[in-house]
Amino acid sequence: MQQILDTLVPLPASVLNERFDLLAWNAAYEVLWPGVVGAAPGERNVLWLNFTHAECCHPYVNRDNQLSTLVAQLRGAYGRHLGEPTWTGFVRRLQARSPHFAQLWAEHDVASQATYLKIFRHPAHERLAMTTTSLAVLAVPGTRVVVYTPADEVTQQAVAGLLRGEGTDARFPCWDFHQRQRSELERAGLAAGPPEAG
Repeated sequence: MQQILDTLVPLPASVLNERFDLLAWNAAYEVLWPGVVGAAPGERNVLWLNFTHAECCHPYVNRDNQLSTLVAQLRGAYGRHLGEPTWTGFVRRLQARSPHFAQLWAEHDVASQATYLKIFRHPAHERLAMTTTSLAVLAVPGTRVVVYTPADEVTQQAVAGLLRGEGTDARFPCWDFHQRQRSELERAGLAAGPPEAG
């Protein structure tokens, strides 16, 4: 799968399971979302990171629409994993951590994986429009490749620039604050544990 992802560059692409654990990615995905890729291996969960990410530097521009879609997709998969401790534990921990997730989960909306237009932002680019397409990996049930196709020329040029290293060191204005806050939590032993923990 990694070889396939790498051949898709300059298109960002990743492999996710039904619970949104990030399993693999290519270089284009990494330059767009270094925070997800840079998380500890047991904490690379796209859904968890999106609901616990600070509003001031959240990667989605159309956040409310996208988060409700993600939760509806999770609920669609959840029905195939009823009673599994890893799944129920994940949902309970995220409900406790994010009131927004708890509210959306209680709405019982269900969606399947499909093609969506997502609007992202990056510290070096205010608006990146991408069409996401999910492709099932039949050899590993419940796993999919998600490919991000730039929806306009501006986004295509932005991704190309990031792959050349342009803007990869950019930070949101709140970056220093979040680094200090994270360090304080770690010193106090309050850092969040891995979302998959039982």
